[in-house]
Amino acid sequence: MLIEALQLPPALRINQKLTKKSFYDNGQLSASAQKLLQEQVESISLQAHLQPDNSNIAAYKTAQHEYLEIFVIQLTMKDNQAWLNLKSAQLKSLHETVHKAIAYPLFLEIKSGEQVQWSLAEKFVHQADSEHDKLILNELLQTEWLDTTRITRPAELQKALIHRLAFTNQNQQNLYTLYQSWYKALTGYALAHQAGLTDLPSTESSLETQRAKLKQIQQLKKDINDLKNQLKTCHQFNEKVELNIRLQNLTKQLNDLISGE
Repeated sequence: MLIEALQLPPALRINQKLTKKSFYDNGQLSASAQKLLQEQVESISLQAHLQPDNSNIAAYKTAQHEYLEIFVIQLTMKDNQAWLNLKSAQLKSLHETVHKAIAYPLFLEIKSGEQVQWSLAEKFVHQADSEHDKLILNELLQTEWLDTTRITRPAELQKALIHRLAFTNQNQQNLYTLYQSWYKALTGYALAHQAGLTDLPSTESSLETQRAKLKQIQQLKKDINDLKNQLKTCHQFNEKVELNIRLQNLTKQLNDLISGE
């Protein structure tokens, strides 16, 4: 589904299998990460490879960033019901494992039956490494499960995301701006999804603004959920009143933030 959504030119597409062993050898993975790959993943494939030679998009390299190539990779799970059976922490760990194992920026798709998850990750040059040939994972951005059976008639928000991800809609000044364009699209989707909206934020809204608002919404939702759990176990009337007042205030803050007030 991801490769179709990106609408990459044929020259950038590949269908090359990757071995799990190559991840073990190159990724310096922990024992738990290796076990997760071994037990849960059926296959790994490189679906696209973007570099200056085949994309006519310039590489980008500074002291902090290194975007010489971009990979599009798909992991297929052994269990078609993994999207139901795996815990969110396990899925996040799987995304992080793959992003950490590859020294280049990548767009990852994890596929389980008819469901997929997508992720991007910002990486920075390891300043302590004298050769500067290692990238450090800074922040992972991951979608919820998306239903591939709805690709021809997706929900409005998913339809907007697929349109926003198209290769021709990205900033192609260099590989860094291209990756950041995709990152912004996925951030906007996560923000709209968390806010219960049916469309993505305006392209005029900066990535930093969207990211900050997304984190605020996620934190408020967590705080609200924590208060609700406290209420379930609270038996003191005065304490319940106080918790309810705090819950109402946080709910109002969340609603105001979503509505832009």
